Amino acid sequence: MRRRAGEKKINHLKPTVVVVSHDASETGAPILALNICQELSKNANIIIILPRGGALLKEFLKNSSCVLRPRLGVIFSSLLRREFKRLPGEKLPEYAIVNSVVSAGCIQPLRALGIPTTTLIHEFSAYIRPIGILDNVAKWSNRVVFSSPLTRDDILSSCPQFNNASIKVLPQGPCKRPGNSNQAKLKNKKIDDAWNFLENLDSNSILILAAGAIQPRKGVDLFIAVADELRKKCKHMPLQFAWIGSGYDPVHDFNVSLWVEDQIHRSGLNGELRILDHSSAYNRLMNRADIFLVTSRLDPLPNVAIDAMLAGKPMLCFEKACGMANLLLEDPILGNALVASYLNTSSMAEKAANLVNGYEQRQLIAKRSKEKAQEWFNMSHYIKELKSIAEETVKEEKILKEEFKILASKRIIDQEFCFKNSKLSKRSEILHYLVSWRNEVWPRKPFPGFHPGIYKEQILEDAPCPDPLIHYLKENQPKGEWNVPMITPASSLQQQDSETTIALHVHVHYPELLDTILNALNYNKIRPDLFLSCTNHENHSEIQCKSAGANCTLKSIITTPNRGRDIGPLLTEIGKELDTKYEIYGHLHTKKSALLPGKQGCSWRDFLISNLVGMQDIAMADRIVTALKKNPKLGLVFADDPTCVGWSGNRKHADILANKLNLGPLPRCFDFPVGTMFWAKKGALTELYNLNLGWEDYPQEPLGYDGTILHAIERLLPIIAAKQGFTYNLTNVPGVNR
Repeated sequence: MRRRAGEKKINHLKPTVVVVSHDASETGAPILALNICQELSKNANIIIILPRGGALLKEFLKNSSCVLRPRLGVIFSSLLRREFKRLPGEKLPEYAIVNSVVSAGCIQPLRALGIPTTTLIHEFSAYIRPIGILDNVAKWSNRVVFSSPLTRDDILSSCPQFNNASIKVLPQGPCKRPGNSNQAKLKNKKIDDAWNFLENLDSNSILILAAGAIQPRKGVDLFIAVADELRKKCKHMPLQFAWIGSGYDPVHDFNVSLWVEDQIHRSGLNGELRILDHSSAYNRLMNRADIFLVTSRLDPLPNVAIDAMLAGKPMLCFEKACGMANLLLEDPILGNALVASYLNTSSMAEKAANLVNGYEQRQLIAKRSKEKAQEWFNMSHYIKELKSIAEETVKEEKILKEEFKILASKRIIDQEFCFKNSKLSKRSEILHYLVSWRNEVWPRKPFPGFHPGIYKEQILEDAPCPDPLIHYLKENQPKGEWNVPMITPASSLQQQDSETTIALHVHVHYPELLDTILNALNYNKIRPDLFLSCTNHENHSEIQCKSAGANCTLKSIITTPNRGRDIGPLLTEIGKELDTKYEIYGHLHTKKSALLPGKQGCSWRDFLISNLVGMQDIAMADRIVTALKKNPKLGLVFADDPTCVGWSGNRKHADILANKLNLGPLPRCFDFPVGTMFWAKKGALTELYNLNLGWEDYPQEPLGYDGTILHAIERLLPIIAAKQGFTYNLTNVPGVNR
């Protein structure tokens, strides 16, 4: 870790705050981070973490006590701890503000040291890669602050795990841009195209301005298209167009600049549209402009748009593409005048033409824009709110530390079940457990049979604090729906009688995996009638040959359309027969989970087969059948998955089905057979079969990981059984996990 001393000395009487910026370039997010540093440094010592450098490095040093530069850009909590020990009294910073998803790698190391973290998100999910990074942001951040409703809604839609995170929408204030001294201006006037452009601009010209880096997301091509249409609509007006921003290099940049230059030329705009490099003339250009355009394809809350409105310029943008549109649409006058249809250059050109041709209207919109901008964008208010949020996180972190001590002393978490061969230290495991439940991002059960989410929903009414397991322990582990009876290798085993009718449906999409199921079945004494389905008739002979080794009666092999995955064949073809003719039946399938990385699919399959069928010396299917026979109310048995999966992107489909099945209000937290493998008793799922779902009700392949009627059915199975008066049990085979 490289450390550079800043210009501000550590004041022992002030708190210390960490600000993280992914780099020091003269772009939107780093400029905002710098402004945050400038404001917070008035009352706090500032430590800046800067994975990459840039033109603003000197400004960051000027406004901080030190700048930490991780070598190779990688952050480790041990390195941070060593640096923080240099602080007076070796006292850790009070809190951290992490600016941008690009800085996400710093969040977990900071939290591991007990430093509460507020993360500012300005990005859209479309250009966050890998998208899984958002899991860590949602899990490890004490608070997540979005700059606009547009970005919040986009992230929530694409990443349902954010639904339970502590989030807030807070538009940033106007950012001061460094390096605008008179001396710099005078020097640049001689060599800077932007200054030369200003000096040569006719005083009667109507200047249409845009700003931003030359990249596809900023929509430079759309700006040129609008300019072309606007020129044609206002033929007799002295229009001039300018775009100011870094990165324009048509000689060497074949990705964007070359095509921008060509578009300007072919549009006949060479004499009317200029691309100007980043310059200290920016403020002067903004003040000179008559209209400002934001043609970005996706832009949360651009600083340049805030600058334009505060300068009293009509600022046009595209709906659904720019966070400013949400604010403008709150005001009917501004919304009608300034918000164009999504990426519709004709719509924007039409609205701009109305302003060009109507001087009085342009002045009215300019005045109203400035008034609203002063109301919406206030840096002092922004910083005050950020500090208030951060202070809340400091209080919550103290609670979490107390909860940590309790779990560390109780040793109640089943390490193997909860963390599966984790290489984390015991301390890290407990911290992972607590933070995952705080924001409910892929949380896991602490031990088999207990669902903290159900306890939290029913007892704590979804309050963020305290942790549900902590409350459960303090209340002496009360019984309730959050506790589910377990079937394990130690469960009772009865002599199987020939009078009990048992069937097993296996959907064999991958014939090469059928042996895994049938071999596991041979560890049991039950010999269910086999109902097999597949999606390719050519596989019948192979499937029939493999099934002969199971010493079971093969009732049928049917070919079904490749729709509905494994549950479709059960519901549409086989389920009613099983539910009518058999007292107990199982549903399994040759699972691959090709969308999961590495060996996770194999691990998941082995976990389900071991739990629901068995393994050497462990006859789980026999024990499941014994439990179903002994308990008349037991209607469903499935594996106890350690991950507490919720509705994710499936709630809409679930609500539709729940309405058809008269299931009433659906719970937020629940157990279900993750992977859609289970054993059922006659009558438990009758209502589901009576829906008479056809092949046309299932989506066509290929399917995504989530968000279909199939995933909704999977989650509804125990709720459907409960509606018929049945309960469910869970299985657990110690040492087998995923």
